[in-house]
Amino acid sequence: LNSDKISQETYNSQLNYITFYSLNTDTKTNFSDYKNKLKNDELIWLKSYRYFLELYVKNEFKIKKYEKEIKDFELKTANNKTKTKDVSVQYEDSENSFLQIENSDLFSVKAKEYLLYVYLNRIAKSDSQKLSTYISIFKKYSNLIFVGISDWCKAELSNSFATNSRKSFAIGNAIDTNLFQVKDKKKCKEALSFPLNMPVIGFGARSVNSQIKGYNYLKQAIGILNDKGINISIATFGSNNTEKLSSNHYHLGYLNSREEMVDYYNALDIYISPTLAEAFGNTVAEALACGTPVVGFKTGGLIDIIDHKKNGYLANYKDANDLATGIFFLLEKIKEPESLSISCRDKIITHFSRKAIVEKHINLINTEFEI
Repeated sequence: LNSDKISQETYNSQLNYITFYSLNTDTKTNFSDYKNKLKNDELIWLKSYRYFLELYVKNEFKIKKYEKEIKDFELKTANNKTKTKDVSVQYEDSENSFLQIENSDLFSVKAKEYLLYVYLNRIAKSDSQKLSTYISIFKKYSNLIFVGISDWCKAELSNSFATNSRKSFAIGNAIDTNLFQVKDKKKCKEALSFPLNMPVIGFGARSVNSQIKGYNYLKQAIGILNDKGINISIATFGSNNTEKLSSNHYHLGYLNSREEMVDYYNALDIYISPTLAEAFGNTVAEALACGTPVVGFKTGGLIDIIDHKKNGYLANYKDANDLATGIFFLLEKIKEPESLSISCRDKIITHFSRKAIVEKHINLINTEFEI
């Protein structure tokens, strides 16, 4: 960790987390020993609870009482694909692993609940036919709940036969608003050699030409604006893209650090996210945190993040004409940049900052569980 290269909030929270993790991942068996510590350290509560349980599993299977059983088990579950000595992973990958965990006296109820969730997730991804076998086990835990990262995820959980018997909630991803913040737009544009005499519109993805990220709809929308004689620049990032969307198209390739992303967002006048499927929308939230308005389709997590015609524009799904309308709407709105920038950032500070998200998780835990 280098505190000169990350925000102080990030540095402090990670340092606290690592310190706690190092002190409390020995072979002690009683999770309640750490309960008060976890409750007091709000910034590390979420990560610590998960990782503590993972280490709890690994360490408990290594105690001397079960040494022979573990060695026998490792021999039975060894395979060419998994050469790791990670006992918990191998244990979860065994066909009857959770049944064995459930019957073991090594695990607390909370640890079993966590492992059940992990195992069901593995089964759902690898062999859906096995999933029904474990639903009956899953339903035994009356206080197990699910948290999706958007209202869309929450709806999917409510509609799933595997999870619809349990409560589900929506809490978004946390954005580091100390890092993603408003900077001098003119200086950021100059640093990236973007033009100062016309609006700059941004788009990015791991694969710029990805159909799921809506590249074709972006291309059509830009074409519509070009046909109307609207003069704009395009700035893209991601995999190499040789296709020019306009005569003023700047492609930056991969941006290798979050600091570069901050400068990029601040150099834009509008960020476009025409994605066709998005559980949350991290780049959308990051752009807004930097004061840059966003146009996106009315889908997935974007509906939670973009306030239509306030900090951005939610276009009709798969409608390139409405996407172009949204860009044009924001081109007019950015003529009052200060009030728009405040609206963008306020949304993220209020709903998706680290403080806001941690408070939502803690409130949920306090409401749903007796701890």
